[in-house]
Amino acid sequence: MASQKPMIVRLVKWVGFTLFLVLTLVGRLVLSQPVAPTVADCPPGYVCLEEPTYQSVKTLLLKLQKIEENEPVFTFEPVFVIVDRNGRVYSSGDRPNEVHGHMLWGDFDVDFVWTPKMEVHQAVEPVGGWRLRVKAITWFNFLAFDEDFSDGMDFGLGLEPLYYKRFNLQVYAGIRSFGLGFGVDITTNFGVFAGCSDLYRDPTSLQPSLGVYFSFN
Repeated sequence: MASQKPMIVRLVKWVGFTLFLVLTLVGRLVLSQPVAPTVADCPPGYVCLEEPTYQSVKTLLLKLQKIEENEPVFTFEPVFVIVDRNGRVYSSGDRPNEVHGHMLWGDFDVDFVWTPKMEVHQAVEPVGGWRLRVKAITWFNFLAFDEDFSDGMDFGLGLEPLYYKRFNLQVYAGIRSFGLGFGVDITTNFGVFAGCSDLYRDPTSLQPSLGVYFSFN
């Protein structure tokens, strides 16, 4: 809608200027000659007008003078366009295919309606690729405990550099171990993963791990 407003202003100005030019030439031709008292008594070399005609021309010239000295003022009925995640377009108002406006320019007070051409551009999110996604992770190392179950628990931070749709690859490091895992998003910010961890106390002991994560972005 914003791109059509300057076009309307230029069109109205062009029409007004053309009309002003024509009537100005006529008016100067008329007003440059002395006006005889009556048309019947108009002497040679005079251009004589009847009083009603003269007043009409004068009124038009005064109106065009106001147009030349003032800028037009436009007001528009607000229209809101909403595009959802599925690409569907919603428009506010009871007349979604029409835009109503008002123009005040000099003595001209005009209401107008036009049908705009609407183009909606929506960014499409990629289904996969590289990204930097930070996660809070907790996991369980199956071979890291003997009698106490808590010996296998660990928690820390993860970083996801690669993803495809709901699946992702992540590296993580915690209090007792670090590792590499493959995750699946259950919701936008929550998912589960399975991986392979290495204990700090025994770097040669690789551990199968299973855990959950919460992403921050």
